[in-house]
Amino acid sequence: MRNCPTKLIALVAVTAAATACSGRSAAPAGTGDIVIRASYPLSGALSSAGVSADGAAAYFDAVNAAGGINGRKIDFRVKDDTFDPARLVSNNTAFVKRDKATVVINFGGIAVAARPQLNAAGVAQIVQGGETVLSDVEKFPDTRAFVPDIAWEGELQGRYISDRTPKAVVGFMGFNNDLATSQLAGLAKAGVKPVKTLRLPPGQADIASQVTELKAAKVDTLVVTLGPPTLGALLSYLGQIDYRPRIFIGSPYADFASTVKPAGAANVKDALSYQWLKDPQNPAVHGDKGLVKYRADMAKYSPRPTRTSRSR
Repeated sequence: MRNCPTKLIALVAVTAAATACSGRSAAPAGTGDIVIRASYPLSGALSSAGVSADGAAAYFDAVNAAGGINGRKIDFRVKDDTFDPARLVSNNTAFVKRDKATVVINFGGIAVAARPQLNAAGVAQIVQGGETVLSDVEKFPDTRAFVPDIAWEGELQGRYISDRTPKAVVGFMGFNNDLATSQLAGLAKAGVKPVKTLRLPPGQADIASQVTELKAAKVDTLVVTLGPPTLGALLSYLGQIDYRPRIFIGSPYADFASTVKPAGAANVKDALSYQWLKDPQNPAVHGDKGLVKYRADMAKYSPRPTRTSRSR
């Protein structure tokens, strides 16, 4: 899989910035813990996303071991929302009212449901999601998306297609949510309108009928942003039937764990993606200093999944 130039953006850096800027964190050094909470799909169709909470927990443990932030320790816990908006809102309500959180970390576009209450309370909300709706920082100044707006990526994909293969027959596969809507808007801005657009629910693994539709539409260029297990199943099946359109893989899932390993390296050869993170499992950047430290910290502070001990 070939990638465009990368830039490492750490969730922890965004969280630290939010903590520093939030009015609720302005207490002097040594006056109590910095309370950070997270609501993630630890179970259900998107449970693979919950692993991100383990990385956050390991980082905060490392910060605490080094003395915290200005002498203040980080109190971090995560709750399961199963990717249910109502449950996410309930979790976030408890974070604000019961835990007095300074920062809340959420996953996905469903986080917009909790955005009004968190902004009203002056609590910084960091969302691991790339939907355009999360970019409304004028109305919701305390909400920031960790993932770049995928509409920008859709526009870049569209420009690449228009410039390199202007006669391409383009198809699109994505989730049935705002992430796909945003990416399609970016493609449209670049003048690319897919002849076949397919939206799937998170967790779907049987994609044979969708691939049949793509073939029938004579799609030779496929833009796809789907998480596991759907993405791996799709790419693997395309290889099995020897149907090989040019593939553009959306950056949120263009990594070894989500794509390369489940699909098989042969089935992602020559696929294209835009990357803004360094993948810890990518051998091409194995020696990167930041990733060397990351692996050491994860081995020390998260030798096994931490969700059981950190969730409540």
